[in-house]
Amino acid sequence: MTPDDFTALRTEHGNVIALDRRDNQEFVLAECHSPDVAAFILDAVRFHTARTRSLPHEKNH
Repeated sequence: MTPDDFTALRTEHGNVIALDRRDNQEFVLAECHSPDVAAFILDAVRFHTARTRSLPHEKNH
């Protein structure tokens, strides 16, 4: 799965929920058992995927 395949959506009960664009299904991206940790991971994933998508393709590898 690449950053282009999913979108991190939200936190829910200490988990990070994402949408798999390939089949339009939500899934648990990270089980954190802590709302604070889940929020941190969500922010990190959003930052990384936004940065990755903004780079030219040849710099992603």
